[in-house]
Amino acid sequence: MVDSIAFLSAYIMDMIIGDPEFIPHPVRIIGWWIKASEAVLRRFARSHRAEVIAGIVLASTTVSITFITFMFIIRAIYWIINNISFLLGFLILAYLISTTICTKSLRRSSIDVLESLKKGDVEAARKRLSFIVGRDTSNLNEEAIIRAVTETVAENTSDGIIAPMFYLVIGGLPLCMTYKAINTLDSMVGYKNEQYRYLGWASARLDDLMNLIPSRLAGLLLIISAFLKTLLSFLRGSKSSVTRPLNALKVMLRDGRKHTSPNSGFPEAAMAGAIGVRLGGPSTYNGITVAKPYIGDGDMPIRISSGIESINLMTATSFIGFVSAFCLLYLMSR
Repeated sequence: MVDSIAFLSAYIMDMIIGDPEFIPHPVRIIGWWIKASEAVLRRFARSHRAEVIAGIVLASTTVSITFITFMFIIRAIYWIINNISFLLGFLILAYLISTTICTKSLRRSSIDVLESLKKGDVEAARKRLSFIVGRDTSNLNEEAIIRAVTETVAENTSDGIIAPMFYLVIGGLPLCMTYKAINTLDSMVGYKNEQYRYLGWASARLDDLMNLIPSRLAGLLLIISAFLKTLLSFLRGSKSSVTRPLNALKVMLRDGRKHTSPNSGFPEAAMAGAIGVRLGGPSTYNGITVAKPYIGDGDMPIRISSGIESINLMTATSFIGFVSAFCLLYLMSR
């Protein structure tokens, strides 16, 4: 019962305050560890093989330390709840869970980019976009900026929302935080460029494995969200297309495996089909152009309204994911 109510409180915390900079954040601490460990391990990695071994050491130590640390932390929290103060222990647990979910921060950062475009300030939009994507943004036009926002919203619907909820349900706070550590490893060293091709190999493969189920689940929940949105529009007498959920399913089944990532394509394809745009295509990372396949049919031109619709669909999917996870946690605690 405590876990489900703490999760409810955590979700509300995330929706209200997000991830304020002035509060200690576990993911930032994990990021510091990864950066420091990489610097040490690179001193001994004098060949490609040594870099692969160093990358395996980096991934395994980060995952192990995170899991063991949070096993101790969760035991300490329950000890506080049972012996010192229920409220104090409960608030610590709720806060830690809230740090694994990024609905508000993803929504806010994406809207900030689109707001800059609305004002006609493309340069500000590029700068704000660079905070949330890994690609080069300095030469992107308005359409490319909106496409990048839509893609990162779709991908992070899985990585930043549905996946943490999934691992919270099946393994509690320790497994949920371990997933965040793996996801942070991938975001910091899991690149296919010259610097990280070998050192980041283990982290990237581990992240692929951990996202195998959540990415497909996120795609399914995006389709359900599109269906509910269409149903509500129909009940209100709106003329919204009733084919969007079906199109989302069609595009996800057809294009979900086209992405260079084994997982990101599923939520991106579901999003592309739901809002009727085409995503993907060539993107530049650290000066290197990567030829990504196109996802979706592009029935509609991609506009600022497309980006806003993707953000709203992400928010709806977050809520559906929360309700599903809360019910499962509640039933498991009975």
